[in-house]
Amino acid sequence: MARGTIRIAASQPGTATVIATVAMLSEPKMRAALARAVNHSTGKTLTQVRRALVKQTGHKYGVIKAATAQWSANEATLQARIDARGKYARLKEFGAKQTGAGVVAAPWAKSTLFKGTFIAPRGKFAGNVYKRIRRTDGSVIRVGKNRSWLPIRPLYGPAIPKEIVKDASEAAFQRTVAAELPKRTEHELKRLLKL
Repeated sequence: MARGTIRIAASQPGTATVIATVAMLSEPKMRAALARAVNHSTGKTLTQVRRALVKQTGHKYGVIKAATAQWSANEATLQARIDARGKYARLKEFGAKQTGAGVVAAPWAKSTLFKGTFIAPRGKFAGNVYKRIRRTDGSVIRVGKNRSWLPIRPLYGPAIPKEIVKDASEAAFQRTVAAELPKRTEHELKRLLKL
């Protein structure tokens, strides 16, 4: 199973000036405040990344939510991470419909006609989308007593672990961390100083 990970640390750009102003705080209290700031920022970032992944992949929000998780920072390690897990999704998960020219599905949130493909009608692979494999001369290989059209290969859409570290989801990550982490760090440290 593929995995994708993105990390948020208390040392992100923009937090150094805030941290420098509270050097007089005791180390454990300051580290606890930074851990809270990192975790709060990670939670907001995860929400934005999930929303971006819905638009980027074509998956429903529930699928994205189930495939992503937050690992929180603590005083010892001022670093949180967002993990994604899962395999390449089968095309049937993207509203696959059979047409005369092939299957129409919407992976990557874009409706596409996959020419020469078909949906398996029954059995344990029912609903999956397949494409017949052709010889180099263009003819289709036929095997078996009933000369069925084989071999075939399944078609897949996006894998969430691959998608989380690129395009819109990566941009949402960078944008949200840059906006939220310095602001939340300042908030947590002001609470410690009772400002």
